[in-house]
Amino acid sequence: MASCPAFKDAGNDVIDAGMEAATRAQREWMAMTASARGRVMNEIARKIRERAPELAELESRSAGRPIRDIRGEALRVAEMFEYYAGWCDKLHGEVIPVPTSHLNYIRHEPVGVVAQITPWNAPLFTGGWQIAPAICAGNGVVIKPSELTPLSTLVLGALCEAGGAPRGLVNVIAGQGVTAGAAMVAHQQTALVVFVGSAQAGSAIAAAAAKNVVPCILELGGKSGNIVFADADIDRAIVGAQSAIFSGAGQSCVAGSRLLVHRSVHQQFVERYAEAAARIPVGDPYLDSTQIGPINNARQWAKIAEMVRQGVAEGATLATGGAKPASLQASGGFYFAPTILDNVKPDMTRTRRSPSPTTTRTAWQAPFGPVMSAAHTGSLQGCGPGPSGLTATRRSVSCRPSAASAAPAMAAPPAVMH
Repeated sequence: MASCPAFKDAGNDVIDAGMEAATRAQREWMAMTASARGRVMNEIARKIRERAPELAELESRSAGRPIRDIRGEALRVAEMFEYYAGWCDKLHGEVIPVPTSHLNYIRHEPVGVVAQITPWNAPLFTGGWQIAPAICAGNGVVIKPSELTPLSTLVLGALCEAGGAPRGLVNVIAGQGVTAGAAMVAHQQTALVVFVGSAQAGSAIAAAAAKNVVPCILELGGKSGNIVFADADIDRAIVGAQSAIFSGAGQSCVAGSRLLVHRSVHQQFVERYAEAAARIPVGDPYLDSTQIGPINNARQWAKIAEMVRQGVAEGATLATGGAKPASLQASGGFYFAPTILDNVKPDMTRTRRSPSPTTTRTAWQAPFGPVMSAAHTGSLQGCGPGPSGLTATRRSVSCRPSAASAAPAMAAPPAVMH
């Protein structure tokens, strides 16, 4: 995980060959009956289930994620293919009644070859949810996993072929984003682009695809929020806030990295939250006891550390964490302790391109690591459902009391949260 795997960066000739192969295979795939395509997808799922333990180990070694999380994730990839196998013979059109003798109908057809680019944080899971629906609808796929974590996707592509998919229907390209990825997006045979990653890269990809008038599906990161009201069940809210940011070491596009707490319970909440976070096991991802593994790569580790340093320099308080855990100081892995930055200036009014000048960077930029930015406010009016709408954050969780029994404050976060 310290460096990029050694492989040849795919050039334009490799992209051309991949696109041509996917185009030919897509025609063969669509010549099959819908029920036959469904049977193939079910066989792919069976192959994935057979190799799930090996896929889990490969993913853990490549991405650094705890093996306890990945075991279930590999099986969910098999479920994705099973689910979409059932849709193969149900994607049909309809006849529209018109006040004439004409026959007016809708027929759904595949777009062709889909160029897919996946991130390094969950390549196996992301690869499954991109490939399965695309081939279910009759498309061919050329997919490029991150240059940091290509291994599990390469195996997934091989399992698709072993399960009966025409050779070339799912092509996996190993290469850099700025070269192979850019060539895929700009290729004349690309009919649709699907990308999961940063907003910066997504913006560039959308602009490049627009030159060929190719539609894009972009799933980009953000600064998701947790909102705690004064009457919240503190124990349950702490467990929810832990799982929101510390699952997957915070390396998730939906990680809840922002915390807004009502002033009346802020100090109590953060103190107990920090104590709970400090107890989460960090370490070797191949041990079942580990709940937070290493950061994927050195560059990302340095980015997280710099963001924490800047947050403290801008006035935030380090409630817990902040660097590699003391027990792992001698380790060569890129471990980062569960971190809580308190008293971060909340950003209630920022837009995507113009954050408030009075807020710290940690208040609006996602760290993509196990770092929670906590802020207190005297009023959370507008943060929950109601006529005033949502003003504090675009995505939130309202932790109000319920009749259910509260989980203990020190409970570990769930195994995986995407």
